[in-house]
Amino acid sequence: MISQSSHRRLEEMQNLYDTRPSRNEDLELVKQLQEQCMMKDNAIRKAAEDMKFYKLELINREENYNKVFGVKPVIGIFNPLEKKVSSYEGKRRRKRRDRRRRTWGPRAGSAKRSSLSSRRPNNHMASIVMCS
Repeated sequence: MISQSSHRRLEEMQNLYDTRPSRNEDLELVKQLQEQCMMKDNAIRKAAEDMKFYKLELINREENYNKVFGVKPVIGIFNPLEKKVSSYEGKRRRKRRDRRRRTWGPRAGSAKRSSLSSRRPNNHMASIVMCS
């Protein structure tokens, strides 16, 4: 049972508390926190712009690379168990394959051999002597 005067006094005190002015320390802290927020927002905005720039740069470089080296480059295919063939060995295999394909017919091979043998000397040293 609170008396009428004490109840009125309580309301006045509550009103004074609610409308009290801010402390200087609190105002300074709020100002610092707002500045930090602005700095972090700017940093995030700059990071987003940089990310956009680097993505576009990466796309540009990839398109240029594909123009130079082909549209569908084979990347990252590596089998350590696969037998390695040197470029020289690969050339030998291709030549041997091509030679087999050319000499299937009986006359095709003999005609080519006879025409080639008449032009070349038997000894490779003779061709060097002839050229000098």
